[in-house]
Amino acid sequence: MTRRHHAVQVPAIALLVLLTASTMSVNLPATASDAVNQHRLACGTVITTRTRVDLAGPIGPCTGTAIRIQANGATLDCHLNPIVGSGTGSISNSTDSIGIYLDGVTGVTIQNCVVRGFVEGILLGNSSGNNLTSSVARASLCGFCLYNSSRNTLMENTADSSPIGFLLADSDTNDLRGNSGWNSTVDGFAILNSDGNVLMNNFDLISLIGYLVILSAGNTLQGNSAYGDQIGFSVIFSNTNQLNYNIAGDNHLGGMILLNSTLNTLLGNIASDNGENLVSPNMTSFSSGGAGILLLASNSNTLRGNVADSNYCLGVGLIGSSLNTIDENTETMNGIGAHWCSPGSESPAHGRTGLYFDTTSGGNRVQKNWADTNFGWGIQDGNLGPSNIYLGNVCVDNSEGGSSPPSLC
Repeated sequence: MTRRHHAVQVPAIALLVLLTASTMSVNLPATASDAVNQHRLACGTVITTRTRVDLAGPIGPCTGTAIRIQANGATLDCHLNPIVGSGTGSISNSTDSIGIYLDGVTGVTIQNCVVRGFVEGILLGNSSGNNLTSSVARASLCGFCLYNSSRNTLMENTADSSPIGFLLADSDTNDLRGNSGWNSTVDGFAILNSDGNVLMNNFDLISLIGYLVILSAGNTLQGNSAYGDQIGFSVIFSNTNQLNYNIAGDNHLGGMILLNSTLNTLLGNIASDNGENLVSPNMTSFSSGGAGILLLASNSNTLRGNVADSNYCLGVGLIGSSLNTIDENTETMNGIGAHWCSPGSESPAHGRTGLYFDTTSGGNRVQKNWADTNFGWGIQDGNLGPSNIYLGNVCVDNSEGGSSPPSLC
């Protein structure tokens, strides 16, 4: 089987390490026959018959693929016995370093497995309708990696100390629920050129980007959490996705960012305490971060019922973004970053606003939002083009006043 090699160039804010893997040929050990049960397996095991394998002891260190599964309907239960790689793989030499490889199969169950030190911890290639549960991928370049694989279920797995925790590449309609990503130096969860996936009730901590959606459509991210990342959620060149009832808290540059994306819906999310680690006191644009929710060159999106609270600069900001619906959101206590949030020589109040529109954001519908106790304005509109439409907004107890210009509230 020939695996795809992906190459995508995106802005620096969306840095994504893309991994590749190809197959290797190994002989089938006697312990991987139809009778496999409570056996110790060796590196290079290939399972070619539908069976249940209960791993009785550790495997490795392995320099190649530890276990390859080529049988539909097989079950592998590792009983938390570790599968260990050499830890020497690299992106340029990733053809033979895989912990568990589902190779063109369906109906396979992987559970209670712990893999570490591989290029790809658990890899699905051209495999659909499989179940991965209660497993751990640690210290691999990619923890759980799906390529050209659809309709799989990943539930209650953990990716720890891997540059990419969970990767969906060219993989549609997968279901990821209750998984955790820890200490990912790139992305906790990355959706690349993949449509119709559901990510629900997952958790990410300390990644560059907690959840990255790029070149993808029709995905649903609901009830997920991102804490301590550089950016909690980032949607880039992607359309018709739903981000509902997620939490982005204490992320260092920003909570949720949309870049060059249209027709997405953000509903009922909480973005709070984001942006405290901005590195420059002389920002030239808000694209540097510091916002709870930020739209950059993104049109025709809907933001409804979100809460942006106590973010370092802006609660909700639109930069070069038009024809969006901003409806029934709450922006409170934003702008604690003082002059660090001011673009160029403008007044510090310009960067400390509950709801902000720059000079190129027009034609937006802004209604029934609540902006109170922000350190700048409640609502600020610097648009020089088509007017934004304001209906029924409330601005209370903001330091600089209700709105600029007046009468937006």
